[in-house]
Amino acid sequence: EAKEAGNLLRSLGLSTTSEEKEITEFSRAVSVLPVAMVKGLEFDVVVLWDPDIERCLESQKRAKLLYVAATRTLHELYVLRCR
Repeated sequence: EAKEAGNLLRSLGLSTTSEEKEITEFSRAVSVLPVAMVKGLEFDVVVLWDPDIERCLESQKRAKLLYVAATRTLHELYVLRCR
């Protein structure tokens, strides 16, 4: 899903970084990362790309990942639902 989102953003002309690259320093590019990679990091703005809320309610592990994703933001949080 991160790859799909990154490809879509690049097709719109945005510069992105992805989970395939080791992120050692942040630039002005959009970081497109799976939730498992963002624990302990903070971002000015976080966009949750179509989170599967129903699946998160079925598993405590998935619920914790959604919590981690939602709490990485310093200023703005956006949740995009595509369904």
